[in-house]
Amino acid sequence: MRPWLELLRISNLPTVWSNLIAGGVVSAAFEGRVSVVPMTIVLIAGSCLYLAGMVLNDVFDAAIDARERPGRPIPSGRVSMRAAAIAGWGLLAIGAGLPWLVSMTAGSVAVVIAVLVVFYDLWHARTAWSVVLMGLCRSGLYLLGAAGVGAPGSPEGWIALPLLMGLPVLIHVASFSMIARGEVPDVRPACPGCGQIVLEDATICPECGGRCDAEVRIARTEAVRDVARGWWSTGTMALLLPFLGCCSLMGLISRTEGPGPGGVAYWLIGLSLLVVLVVGAYLVNTSRHLARHPQAVGRFVLRSIATLSLFDAGLAVVVGSRVIGRPDAAPLTATLGAGACLACFVLTRLAHRRIAGT
Repeated sequence: MRPWLELLRISNLPTVWSNLIAGGVVSAAFEGRVSVVPMTIVLIAGSCLYLAGMVLNDVFDAAIDARERPGRPIPSGRVSMRAAAIAGWGLLAIGAGLPWLVSMTAGSVAVVIAVLVVFYDLWHARTAWSVVLMGLCRSGLYLLGAAGVGAPGSPEGWIALPLLMGLPVLIHVASFSMIARGEVPDVRPACPGCGQIVLEDATICPECGGRCDAEVRIARTEAVRDVARGWWSTGTMALLLPFLGCCSLMGLISRTEGPGPGGVAYWLIGLSLLVVLVVGAYLVNTSRHLARHPQAVGRFVLRSIATLSLFDAGLAVVVGSRVIGRPDAAPLTATLGAGACLACFVLTRLAHRRIAGT
């Protein structure tokens, strides 16, 4: 059983659930209705799409893993290639097919995610731009969750879904994925000063006369890598953008139109600032740990993945709080959604101690 759990990277699965739940809660803020059966279907479908992506990733990378990661389930022989391929394509078919039972919108979103999953698994080893595909897969889960509740009928709903959830998550996922790709520095036999190609054992560059021995090249490469990591780790802070935007918007509304009934604007500003403090502190701590321990890339990636559930809990509270007090919506929708997302965060962190998530 454990080889399959490693192959499926099962420890990250709760973050998929929180993505779908957050999408459903945000959609409920505009639709005002939640149905258990459709949401259950999209939760199963989204899980299958994620698991399919993990399995097919190893299927397509079997030759690379045999050279670089022989301990993985497939190259080590603990899981056969045939069984993994059958499981991967089967899960993908289930994930893309089930949502059609909910609606055409949900089915269409699921098919798009399935296509993106396949393209990512095929291309991720060939180009760094594949991180965008991974981010799009994650962003699509929010839309799938929203479709499980019912696509927003209002124009502001269609604007809120991709901007509040999709874009920040895409940037966050692409950023920490780029750091993961650069875990092993590329030390080329070239002069750090002028870029002239030199012999592997050269100590002095024939072009500029500067030092170009292996020690200098490694130091230069690691310095460049650390600068790039700094920029990419800053990119993970994109998860704070929706809440900072909410503070700005609600602040403008309170100044021009007053706080609104019951001080709604002030209430949302307070909630948003609280989420910024919690999620921001977690992200900063994660980035600082990587800066102090450059080799701990795996820890950084795992914490960045888990942060998605914290982000989802914040979305459920801030955006989902719109349903509180509305006669056509369940008063506890936002609270229950946030609680479920927080539970997913805790479950993910605990699962990472047992099964590797990367």
